[in-house]
Amino acid sequence: MYDRNENTVQLKNELQVEIFRPWILASFFWLTLIVLLGISMRVSFAMGIQLPTPFSFVKHAHSHTAFWGWAGPALFGFILSTCIDEKKRNPIWEKTLFFSNQILTLCAILSFILSGYSVASIIFSSLMVFVWLGFVVYYYHSQMQITDSRNAHLFRLIRISIWMLLLSTLPTFLIPLSIFTGIEKETLKTILIHFFLEMFSEGWLYGTSLVLFLYILTDFWDLNRFISFFSLLIPLILFISFRSSYLLFPIYLQWFIVGASFLWGILQIWLGLYLFKIRMDWHYSMITGLIFGKGILDALFMIPSLRELIVLKSITILYMHWKLLGIVSILIVVTTQKNIFPKNRIITALWILFFGGMLFTLIAMILIVISDFRIDTFLGYPFWNWGQTLAVIAGVCVLLGAIGFYIQLLYSSK
Repeated sequence: MYDRNENTVQLKNELQVEIFRPWILASFFWLTLIVLLGISMRVSFAMGIQLPTPFSFVKHAHSHTAFWGWAGPALFGFILSTCIDEKKRNPIWEKTLFFSNQILTLCAILSFILSGYSVASIIFSSLMVFVWLGFVVYYYHSQMQITDSRNAHLFRLIRISIWMLLLSTLPTFLIPLSIFTGIEKETLKTILIHFFLEMFSEGWLYGTSLVLFLYILTDFWDLNRFISFFSLLIPLILFISFRSSYLLFPIYLQWFIVGASFLWGILQIWLGLYLFKIRMDWHYSMITGLIFGKGILDALFMIPSLRELIVLKSITILYMHWKLLGIVSILIVVTTQKNIFPKNRIITALWILFFGGMLFTLIAMILIVISDFRIDTFLGYPFWNWGQTLAVIAGVCVLLGAIGFYIQLLYSSK
């Protein structure tokens, strides 16, 4: 945590490692699968190789594994290992949640790869919602009773992110309502799917990661300054969650959505500027820079000419990777590194591979976006080809780092 006297950053190691370990171990396993799927898609693009299953099936498996197998369970583990009262712990409930998540993730991924969005994948996806609800119930049943104001701030921020998770489950129950409404079925389906993606990724995954980052970096007394910051998250995300489908709404609601995105971007920029004042390790500085950059991207949504670019799939993919790969994933790895991994040269090398791969993946996505603006070549080589080639190389680096971390976790658990 932030030490005022030494003006340096250290991690306050309060995670209960025995609770955190199984969740993060399973998460790294799924991360290797995510990266393999990502590499296969980029190779098929760059080399024109036909995948054994339709590309859209692999894409859905890739994104859902990122949500359910990697980032979601890792953040579950963080919350359970910091906020659960030891006297109220229920190992049977924890194991039920853990194995339900793992089994449903496996079933959902296989169904997506084999049949895409089908009856099977929709059933498994819907069942996963009940795992999230079970986690929320367990959290509220077993959370610590905090009397000191320091930790109360952390818990208040976590409860806000828990509400984001709850709100993201609404589309599962609202989609059937399209049968009884006058709204065109496909229109409502599009709105609800975008709502889920934004609420789950922005509100739950990214919001919880920001709490994790503040937990790592700042003195708990300093969290007073961010309570109002995160308290604004719920109403902002409610509007931002309709950002991808904002053109389907009346003009006055469009301006509410655009304004919420702009304000959320300004808040992130402010947070980034505040954290830049703290002298920290280079990887923490890079995460802060990515948060600052994401704030700029959210704020730019206010500009009409730039707002229309959201229809470009390459920009949407860049934004999602910036958020989930560049911020959420690195924070999860940092937390694991500081709490579980020993300090040695192997871990340092794996961290460089992993972090470098993620950074170059973002650069590759930027090159692909540039190619969409008809900027053809660099050094005689098309930008699109540069991006796809760099994405494959970056993916291999991330894969090697993830496998190495997984082996280290297995070794350290013995």
